[in-house]
Amino acid sequence: MRAVDPDWPAPGSTIHHSIGVWPALINDSTVVESCIPEHELVLVANGRPFGKARITLRLHDLDDGGCLIEMAEVPASAPMTWLPDRIALAGVFPRNRETTWRLAAIAERRTDDEASV
Repeated sequence: MRAVDPDWPAPGSTIHHSIGVWPALINDSTVVESCIPEHELVLVANGRPFGKARITLRLHDLDDGGCLIEMAEVPASAPMTWLPDRIALAGVFPRNRETTWRLAAIAERRTDDEASV
């Protein structure tokens, strides 16, 4: 993450990020397509040279007071749209699993910190 627009996650706001490692580092951006606070966030990520991806994050309340994060990513432009969905989804699954684990760790740590105050 290099920068985040001050009005994020308002629709049209941008997260500026880098993909890869030096010397094959690509600076790019992700734009908020829509946001329903506390329910859904839809992003369009640029990932040159692989094209764009639409990422949907949905939050579901759990009976125990927790929250389930559902993350779906689908190709939104060529060349990734040329692949069958199963292949494209298999390619991003490990990264998306890691992303949701990290989000959970942040949320759980925040809850623990707030509880100790």
